[in-house]
Amino acid sequence: MLSIVGWINGISSTIILLFGCIFGIYLIYKGKVSRARLIIISGIFILFSGLGHLGNFIDFLTILTTGNNLSEPNLLIYFWYAPVLPVLLGVVYLVAEFTIPEKKWYAFSILATILIIMGIILFADPINLFSLRMPDNPGEDLIDDALKADSFLFNMALIVLLTISIFTIIGFSVRINQSEGLLRKKYVYLALGFILWFIFYAVLDTILDPGVIVYIIRIGVVFSYIFLFLGLKEESAVPKEKPKKEIKIEGGLFRITKRPSKITEEEVTFHKEKKICLVCKSKVARVNYICPECDALYCIKCSEALSNTENACWVCNTPFDESKPVTLPKEDEIDIKEDTEIKLK
Repeated sequence: MLSIVGWINGISSTIILLFGCIFGIYLIYKGKVSRARLIIISGIFILFSGLGHLGNFIDFLTILTTGNNLSEPNLLIYFWYAPVLPVLLGVVYLVAEFTIPEKKWYAFSILATILIIMGIILFADPINLFSLRMPDNPGEDLIDDALKADSFLFNMALIVLLTISIFTIIGFSVRINQSEGLLRKKYVYLALGFILWFIFYAVLDTILDPGVIVYIIRIGVVFSYIFLFLGLKEESAVPKEKPKKEIKIEGGLFRITKRPSKITEEEVTFHKEKKICLVCKSKVARVNYICPECDALYCIKCSEALSNTENACWVCNTPFDESKPVTLPKEDEIDIKEDTEIKLK
């Protein structure tokens, strides 16, 4: 019969498995609908993170139905670590995209090569690389595992995870410092989500033996998913009384509302002096677009998004791309309230 720790271990593993699968599939669907590549990759990453608890769920289900643990415990290693490679490749790509999008392929290529080598080592001889922790009394708790501390893979995994974690903290800190408003809040949520995931999922719940503190670790994993959800959730940059049509930033995660009915010269000057994008309100770094007619400042993603939709500056209607037609929104698609103003930081 399962002990209290056994019940906590089994139920928490089941929750993470279901939550990760449902949330991951939802994000993949939303990403396909909105054609947002990063949302699709985020969904795949979270889906496989949830599947990483499939081994625990199978052992839990076996105890509930037979009263004993799985008779072939070594099989659990394959259930636990089959999703590891896509999970780590996904998280490395996402962190690089969010923190250093201009050089993401350099960072991803280096770390992906290391992770693939680790994956080959892992699946070449998984049974001898892991130590299984069998419960003292079969059927009272779930079988657990941990990388053998004297193995080369253990040391390599710790170094790689520590490197990615430091890179994540520094990268998101820079992004948070460069951003304002909604974008800043999103980066804070994403930073918390990834950092908690690395601490509780990648280190404590994957390569180490959590023991009796497993319930604390699983709570941390759930919170990492919650923060990632808050960071990935689509929101309007400026609250509206009624739903507005949206412009999608291609390849990005966040949506922005349609153009306001009126933008003053003072607002244009303020955004340019503070180096803030007129659309998404985030600080503009390096590559940007300045309207040749009115000097309105846009980040490169917003300018590309506008170029592919209405193709007109929000201030003077000058086309972003002169080879494309200008398609201005209809009057009922624009917020025509005279008292509506852009809130400046």
